[in-house]
Amino acid sequence: YDASTNRYSRFRGGTVEQDGSNNLQVQADNVVIMHTTSEYVNILYNRVKTTGSGMSTLYKNGISILSTWEKSSDTARLVFKDSQGKELAFNVGTTWIEITTQ
Repeated sequence: YDASTNRYSRFRGGTVEQDGSNNLQVQADNVVIMHTTSEYVNILYNRVKTTGSGMSTLYKNGISILSTWEKSSDTARLVFKDSQGKELAFNVGTTWIEITTQ
């Protein structure tokens, strides 16, 4: 997290990840860690469960917010809520949703 820009910078394997179109480091305004399950399909694909509900964490403005996620069907909107059940507000800009298996 860079407090001077209020953005999160991406690294892969300890190396800066650069955008191939402009050679700038890839950055986001919000990062969500979504806990769910996945199933191996083949060497190139996993089937990730994105319907139902589970735990999540939102990172924005240099802080972390423990949260939950829910999505009632494949066509429904994915919603993130705080511990009181209120929908979370995201910063305007780029959002990464990172999946981790339970």
